[in-house]
Amino acid sequence: MSQPQQFFIRLQGTRPGWPEAMSEGEQRAMSEHFVTLRTLTWAGKCLLAGPVFGREGFGLVVLQAADEAEARAIMDAEPSVVAGVHTYTLQPMAASLLAGRQQFPAATTPRAIVREATVPIPPAEAWRAWTTAEGLRSFFAESARVELRPGGPFEILFRDDGPEGERGGEGCTVLAFEPERLLAVSWNAPPEYPRVRAQRTQVILHFEEAGAGATRVRLVNHGYGEGEEWDQAFAYFERAWSYVMDNFARTFGGAEGAAR
Repeated sequence: MSQPQQFFIRLQGTRPGWPEAMSEGEQRAMSEHFVTLRTLTWAGKCLLAGPVFGREGFGLVVLQAADEAEARAIMDAEPSVVAGVHTYTLQPMAASLLAGRQQFPAATTPRAIVREATVPIPPAEAWRAWTTAEGLRSFFAESARVELRPGGPFEILFRDDGPEGERGGEGCTVLAFEPERLLAVSWNAPPEYPRVRAQRTQVILHFEEAGAGATRVRLVNHGYGEGEEWDQAFAYFERAWSYVMDNFARTFGGAEGAAR
């Protein structure tokens, strides 16, 4: 596997006077922008981010990615860029000195698993289903431990009485959240995939109003590395996330999950 590369990103506002007097839409985009960068930081993809002040202020992001294609894919999907609040320029760089510990794979592929379900309940109820132990027990697993704070546990256990290290989502944590809108967590794999289980992927859940008291929940599982074991884990979770989302939909009276 090739060594990860670093990229300097300059984010520039698209209107005069940015970021003064932000509209509601711009504020929403910037909120999602912050949550996304925080998630990428936990995943080891974002090494540095923040505003640069001065007469011509701009946003600075330093990404670590497998190659330029991955770095551009990350930025093309970044919420403030998608919303048209920012444009960006990207330049390769070399991080000669770098602090920190890598929990997630240093290089990942662009592939992701995406599943959706629409349920006839309001966002607040859908949010509780995914962010409380009681809610998760209703459709996901027999036991769960959740503390809704960055770094808090998000452990879904399938074998509550199993040997330590083989009970399920032990060690998984909350990466970032925005109440009733977005939840990002780290995710491990079954014990038969020890490399993936140790390094983990990320799961991001988006909650959107779908009219008449309904909610659309979109699950994205990404951060898969390269190699045979990663391929096997990816195939496993393609099936597993379909089952989870279908069960969530059935439990709360909605349509079954749909792959994208």
